[in-house]
Amino acid sequence: MNRITTAIKVFQQMHRLLIFTENPIEHIIKEGTTRIGRGNGNDILLTDDTISGQHAQISSQTGADGQAEITLTDLDSTNGTFVNGKRVKTHILKDNDQFALGTVKCVYLENEL
Repeated sequence: MNRITTAIKVFQQMHRLLIFTENPIEHIIKEGTTRIGRGNGNDILLTDDTISGQHAQISSQTGADGQAEITLTDLDSTNGTFVNGKRVKTHILKDNDQFALGTVKCVYLENEL
């Protein structure tokens, strides 16, 4: 697969994060790192008391096969990060994974355009 074909394939995939707060948030995940937390300087700012200042991050990288790999990493938060009910330090997200940052519920979705 050449670079142009790979770029088109990745572009056709949309990776979204739904965050269920008082005012639900939809965030499009882009290549690179997205930091989530209660403190200033995070890409996604959540004001819930169970969220640490720097709670978690989501990293998106394109693999050799042209597919995006989306990784959720807990940043040593106080109240933890849970994927499908299990506490994790790092987890490669799959379509429809449900996870919680503290008590804030989230869903990761992949969509082909």
